[in-house]
Amino acid sequence: MSLGLGMDRQEELTLSGRADEDNFVWTVDLFFDHPVGEGAITAEAAYIDIKNGTQTQPSAYTALVAGDDAKNWYVNLGYLLPCKIGRGRLHWSGGVNYYLKGHNTKLTADYMHIEQENETSVRKDRDIFTFQITVGF
Repeated sequence: MSLGLGMDRQEELTLSGRADEDNFVWTVDLFFDHPVGEGAITAEAAYIDIKNGTQTQPSAYTALVAGDDAKNWYVNLGYLLPCKIGRGRLHWSGGVNYYLKGHNTKLTADYMHIEQENETSVRKDRDIFTFQITVGF
């Protein structure tokens, strides 16, 4: 199990043309991984509180721009199946991981839903599907 805490503060910034803005961000996260027989369960959660964000470009995950406030959170639960499927093992969570050689070689498919509290033409709810191939040497 691990617990993470973080904080960042920047004063007297110019954000979206507004001078003398103070930025303050804090976060907390928790990760838990525990064997269950030949398998394993994982749980992860995080919360991020942003006052006067400093980013200047919206991303795929959010439409925040400089000066915006946000409260972000996520929870992810997973189970690593105990049996091999082909050469690797399967892990179910908010997506699927297929471990060919642990975390060094794996395939990941993931789904995420982003819900904007105040939806506008720029800040829209969205669904994101990710497919990733990881190869370590």
